[in-house]
Amino acid sequence: MSLRRAVLLVSFLVFCVALLRTAWIGDDALITMRTVHNWHGGHGMVWNVGERVQTFTHPLWMLVLSAVTGVTGEYFFTVLWLQIALSLATVFVVVRVAAEPLRAWAILVVAFSMAFLDYSTSGLENPLTHLLLALLLATTVGRWPEPVRPLVPTLLGALLVLNRLDHLLLVGPLLFGVLRPLGLGGVWRPLLIGFAPLIVWELFAVFYYGSPVPVTAYAKAFSTGIPAGELFTQGFSYLADSLRRDPLTLATIGLAITLAGARAGQRFAALGVVFYLAYTVKVGGCFMTGRFLAAPFLVACVLLASRPRPWPRVHAAVAFAVLLWAGALPFANRMIDGGGVAYLDDRDPKTGETRDGIEDERAKNHPVLGLFGAKRERPQPDALEVLLPHAPRHPGEPPVVYVVAAGNMGFVAGPEVRLLDTVLLDPLLARLPTKQDKWRIGHVFRRVPEGYVESLATGENRIVHPGLRRYYETLYRATRGPLLSGERLGAIWRLLTGADQDGLRLFLDEHYRTPPLVMVQASDLAVQVDDASPCHFGGGQRAVGEGGIEVRFAKPVDKPRLRIGLDSSDAYALQFLQGETSLHVTTVDTKTTDPKKVFLSGIRRHDLDVPDKARGYDRIRIVAFERQDGIAVLAYVVPID
Repeated sequence: MSLRRAVLLVSFLVFCVALLRTAWIGDDALITMRTVHNWHGGHGMVWNVGERVQTFTHPLWMLVLSAVTGVTGEYFFTVLWLQIALSLATVFVVVRVAAEPLRAWAILVVAFSMAFLDYSTSGLENPLTHLLLALLLATTVGRWPEPVRPLVPTLLGALLVLNRLDHLLLVGPLLFGVLRPLGLGGVWRPLLIGFAPLIVWELFAVFYYGSPVPVTAYAKAFSTGIPAGELFTQGFSYLADSLRRDPLTLATIGLAITLAGARAGQRFAALGVVFYLAYTVKVGGCFMTGRFLAAPFLVACVLLASRPRPWPRVHAAVAFAVLLWAGALPFANRMIDGGGVAYLDDRDPKTGETRDGIEDERAKNHPVLGLFGAKRERPQPDALEVLLPHAPRHPGEPPVVYVVAAGNMGFVAGPEVRLLDTVLLDPLLARLPTKQDKWRIGHVFRRVPEGYVESLATGENRIVHPGLRRYYETLYRATRGPLLSGERLGAIWRLLTGADQDGLRLFLDEHYRTPPLVMVQASDLAVQVDDASPCHFGGGQRAVGEGGIEVRFAKPVDKPRLRIGLDSSDAYALQFLQGETSLHVTTVDTKTTDPKKVFLSGIRRHDLDVPDKARGYDRIRIVAFERQDGIAVLAYVVPID
């Protein structure tokens, strides 16, 4: 065996070991797995059963995942080994494209890139993107054995866009360069045939989901309410974070852009990288360090490794030295513990949060969701169904559960649970701006409108604000109405044309920033339920919004005690008033220290002593100042002797 082949083999083995050592699945990937599991169960391509919302950003990856897991009947190991196979295939294509003296360098540079290695698995769409991108580059700027007709790169480019819509910016310039010689008359055939899968999906998405884009596009791009200047600043922080943790990735990208060769294909590919980086900065990047840089890095790597003129020996030696200098420490961190320790996390010592909201997600998830994680736990669908008998629910409707980490919680909850995610996945909340001045990229929390939880739990439109109630009626018909009904198709048209936006805007202007105090008559809250009963939102039960609830009595109350039913796992403040005069304030803490019981307690009865100074009250204001399970519920209020 020649020395060159030996070096190539060793380089490939290094990549294989690194890939296996670091293989993992992220929480966001489990969002798609819940949809796949529901589809396999006959519930449709939905995240919440009965609600047609596209919660995944990668249709092609979702379809591939559905097909493969449908055969194996298993998710965790299937996804990991599928992505390992895709990444090995990507490296094979890169080696075929690379000039022979640079093949070992190409393998090592992708192994040493923290961004590329981290997202060579993850459960997200990246590995499929990498393979399609490598094939596209091989048919255009690479040294593939035979020339390929424009239809093949056009189809590959369309599949990349189908895998993630914003990839159009990355591959668009390259496709333009491929199709430009055909002229206006000759480009239509390859465009129509090549982009047919994307066109079919978009038509299906509009019909089935009522929107051509996923709900996450509203949540992360269209409706954040974050000023463009702040997003730009965050986007540059994303690049700076990568440069600090993983200098090899951006150095490779910068070098490839600078040295884009005389071939038109190389120049167009480099232009796509520039467009994609600009887009990444504009949207504020991502909370996952390196994720949005893995694909442009691969383009850069192929451009450098496939240069038509061989590198001089001195240049090659410098390239290897830079590789070792820039990639050695991140690579060593990955190899020592599989990346279970975050590499150069810049955390605030007081809060424990990263200063710019960007995290080493793989380091955080690898111990539990890694192929060789130290505390590996294989997520199982339906694992929480037996643990949720007391979650808020209405007869005949699924229980409503508030979630923060929607992926893992959603996947293990099973299809019989209706999840409320205030960050990304709810069709109404995703269309609202952030409720916080201080936000974290990718985690823009929304305020839940008054009456919305009751609407989800009962299937009835109980939203308090009339304008938002009208808008939600249209959204409800589009996402939950009979698939072929004329009312539903009309609602989709109204959503696409913005016909009902006035009601949404009115709510944002009047109520969103200043949550209203909701008035309720005590007579509507007189029906007591058994202790530990689930919150069913019947008999007057209602969620306690951020503005609180004021319970009004028909006449002053002089009884010495008060019986009140409150949802557990929360903390409440009760203010006794006579008119607008405050008489007494007390708190009721129902939180639990056992995380397994957060959703298990249901309504709890509390008999409170009313001090003499509070006797004669005619109203009680109730505010939930801590929500351990995300949803606070007032079930009943009854003065007693």
